Amino acid sequence: MSTPNTPANSFDRAVSYYDETRGFPPGVESQAAALINQVAGLTSASRVFEIGIGTGRIALPLLPFAPHMFGLDISRGMMDVLRGKPGGKAIHLVEGAASALPFPSRTFDACIASHIFHLVEDAAAALDETRRILKTGAPLVSCMSKNGKDKMNFAREAYTGAASDQDATQANKPTLNRASERGGDILATHGWQPMGEEASIAYKTTTTPRKFMEQFERRVYSSQWGYSDEGHARGMAALRAALAEKFPNRDEVVESDAGFAVQLYLPRA
Repeated sequence: MSTPNTPANSFDRAVSYYDETRGFPPGVESQAAALINQVAGLTSASRVFEIGIGTGRIALPLLPFAPHMFGLDISRGMMDVLRGKPGGKAIHLVEGAASALPFPSRTFDACIASHIFHLVEDAAAALDETRRILKTGAPLVSCMSKNGKDKMNFAREAYTGAASDQDATQANKPTLNRASERGGDILATHGWQPMGEEASIAYKTTTTPRKFMEQFERRVYSSQWGYSDEGHARGMAALRAALAEKFPNRDEVVESDAGFAVQLYLPRA
């Protein structure tokens, strides 16, 4: 749970397990970085900024292409993990809010954003700040995970359907579970338009029913954080039943299709 001085949408609580659920399979991180570099047209002289840099899932693999990397996050704990990784100290990190970026106007050649604006309490202010710090014509590089063919989606849906109720804690839901306003929808709402076509790579992920169930039991996904303990217990019962029906062997290796996509955006004139 967040402390009185920690924003509700901070990922401080996820520091110990964030990379476990959000990291790329080995080798895919370099492919994702190469895709960003190609689409955004980065060079060794580019000054690149990432909003919500977290533990460096995107920024660290991008360093060979864009060594002048800056990042901001509201979670000091997440950035401490980043600083401890190889190459982490080469990134200029700032603790702060996306709605008040501590940089001069027209500073950066690109801004990286990966699944972040639905977590920001004031997305309009954050995007205004993003527009301010970008050089004229410099893009917002929206990075998105593609997990639509995840073979565990049925179990996620079983959990959500059972966990949801009127008694669930509402504090985190507007920011952590606002599925209808994610990605391009938020950007379009606040005056940004896509430039060119979306580019993507495909890869495989693997898990087992046992591992998947254990992760949900520990509430490692931010979409779970708003549910009451009672709701979580109901969700887990439904998830276990769904998994047992489809996968009697809890240690069966389940492979799913996944992907990573990059889309450039510019503010409307």
